[in-house]
Amino acid sequence: MGLNKPTQELRRDLKGIASNLEQACIDLSRLAQRIDDVDGLAVMQMVSKLYEDVDRLVGFADEVGVCGTRNDTYIQARVLLVWNANLV
Repeated sequence: MGLNKPTQELRRDLKGIASNLEQACIDLSRLAQRIDDVDGLAVMQMVSKLYEDVDRLVGFADEVGVCGTRNDTYIQARVLLVWNANLV
């Protein structure tokens, strides 16, 4: 059974956000190379954490694709809970 439209959109959005975040990591890494040692290291530590979030978002998108028959509201709520936990 294929994914319904809301699930397809959620999966596409998650992958899109992950891609945008990954591009931001690449840009920040390039910028960090031009900054002083201590500040550059701090930026690279932040980039490392952002890459972890990229991996999690891709994992969520894959989970949505595999579990397309699951309740979309449950999946969206789980994604929002994890995302909000990372903001705190």
